[in-house]
Order: sequence, then structure tokens, then C-alpha cells
Amino acid sequence: MTDDKKPELLTDQYNQYWEMCRFHLSLSWNIPTLAIAGILALAATDPDARQKWFQEPLLPAVTMLVASLFVLLMYIHHRRNLLFAATYEKAIEELERDHGKQLGVLHHQVQARLRGFDRLSSSTCLGAFILVLGLFLIALDLYLWTLVF
Repeated sequence: MTDDKKPELLTDQYNQYWEMCRFHLSLSWNIPTLAIAGILALAATDPDARQKWFQEPLLPAVTMLVASLFVLLMYIHHRRNLLFAATYEKAIEELERDHGKQLGVLHHQVQARLRGFDRLSSSTCLGAFILVLGLFLIALDLYLWTLVF
């Protein structure tokens, strides 16, 4: 490979890694949209039907079980997306190190210099939100199952 093609290849590879990193991180942000749609669907049900939930809790218990398992599956999906993004960030960092272009703009490079709430990443907060939502749905499901039996 000639030297005049090498910077172009590096730039293309760098851009591809960034796009893949962004792609995997953006996949995780579809999860709250699904959760909000589900919550709105439950809130939009007929109030009389919601009152019957506690009188005949079998169907709501099964519904909450499916919803809680789905949310926990989305948490696993989110963690996988973070793993892929970290892999691409590591590849970008290696490109920077190997070719002398230390930009220092990767998430963990910037985050280490911050303090307090600024240090929290949106991905960490999203993971906490998904986990808390899943645990809340499991608790609600367990309560509904106690009403069934």
C-alpha cells in the first residue's frame, strides 16, 4: 500500500468505527421509547377494566410477567450494546495510539476528567432506569401472583 492511500484508509476506518459505536449506543435509546409506549397503553385502558385487575388478577399477572421479562431482556440488550460500543472505542483508541493522533475525545477519556453528576454517562443512567423499571414490574407481578393464589 502506498503512503498516500494510508491516511485515507485510516480516516475511513476511524469513521466506520465511530459510526458503529454510535449505532450500537443509539439502539439502546429505543428501549425507553418502548417502555413509555407500554406504560401509556396501560394508562389508556378503561379505568373500569383496571379496577377488575385486582378482582381477577390472573391475566394481569401473566401480562406483568411478560412485561418484566421483556424489560429485563432489554437490559441485557443494552449491556450488549455497551459492550460493542466499548469494543469499537478500544479499536479507535488503538488507531489513535498506533498512528499518533491522540484526540482524547472517547467517552471514557473525557469522563475521567469530570466530577460529580457530570461524570455520570447517559448510558449508565439508562441502564439504571431499565433495571429499576424491570425490578418494579417484577415486584408488581409478584404482588399480582399473590392475589391469584
